[in-house]
Amino acid sequence: MQNNATLKRIPLLDSLRGAFHIQMMVDHLPIIFPGLFTVIGGIYECLGYFTAAEGFVFLSGYVSGLVYTRTRAQQGDGALWKKALVRARNIYLCYILAAILMQVLVRSLGISNGHLVYQTSTLPEPFVYHSLKIVALVYQPAFLEILPMYCLLLLVTPWIVQQLDRGNHLRIVFASILIWFGRQYWNPTALLNSLAPSANISFGYFSFYAWQILFVAGLICGHKTYCAKGHWVRVPTIVSLGVLVAALGFFLLRHELIPGISIPFRLVDRSCVGPLRLLNFACLTFLLVVTKRHFENHVSVKGLALLSRNSLQVFAFHLIPVALVAVMAEKKSHWPIWLHLLVVAVCIAWLFQTAFFMQMYKDFRS
Repeated sequence: MQNNATLKRIPLLDSLRGAFHIQMMVDHLPIIFPGLFTVIGGIYECLGYFTAAEGFVFLSGYVSGLVYTRTRAQQGDGALWKKALVRARNIYLCYILAAILMQVLVRSLGISNGHLVYQTSTLPEPFVYHSLKIVALVYQPAFLEILPMYCLLLLVTPWIVQQLDRGNHLRIVFASILIWFGRQYWNPTALLNSLAPSANISFGYFSFYAWQILFVAGLICGHKTYCAKGHWVRVPTIVSLGVLVAALGFFLLRHELIPGISIPFRLVDRSCVGPLRLLNFACLTFLLVVTKRHFENHVSVKGLALLSRNSLQVFAFHLIPVALVAVMAEKKSHWPIWLHLLVVAVCIAWLFQTAFFMQMYKDFRS
């Protein structure tokens, strides 16, 4: 295993993660502001059955693979578990703060379409009771469920890293695929709600059992990248061409450019990472990996890196301007295009403002 004692930030990864933050913000806006579909609707899934959320979760796993493999190699298992648990605690606390803040905003602003911002039918519940459900993770507001998902995955990350260091890759891959496959046919949330319908349990739109496969795949790749000396993905050119053809096929299918072919929704379902969606994501990721050596040293966007360095806070509080937009959308239904674009610009600016102030706070404490 190579000694990466001074493992540095990777500009390409920072730029990608920062770009994913912006894309996720843009993806969320039309849900509560339908007029934006005419302006930015073409950006959603523009590459195929793939959104920024899948890339964000995979990158989180990849970076975790790099960081926690290095921690175990240099400092041992004790430091590995401590680092992961502290990070999981920080994500949990930030999530609780963000989710309760969103509940307060929706209640205090009186947003009638709050179910679109907060996607909840439980606001009639008392504030304290609903907050306790958030704290217990039995109610996870839409758009924020990635945070508790990440938090829970970090709790098993040290064990996965240990297994990977021992060469038990197939066990991890098999377990992850088995859990993902089970979610394609079984919905645990529906079962829990059938047993306790009055509890109104919700774990958000994204299924933890399905989306874990993206994080685990990234974790395995990050571990392999740390352990390998140089690029470890080497395949014949014919394989790369085959993957490229498959990716182009998914692109054509997504945009309905192949007449006579209709893809069943369950195969590309985003909530449980349908089989074709997972395959499409794998193709695009593979193409990025095999071509990145040609451009990775030339991709470094400071603004996007700023978002990436403060990724937790940027994501946790990105819904605040979305809630304010929801208030505006209720008061005026028809907006000119320039106002649509202004809304998008202001919401994106909020991301950078959050990152800027968080970075100032970090610099002050250091």
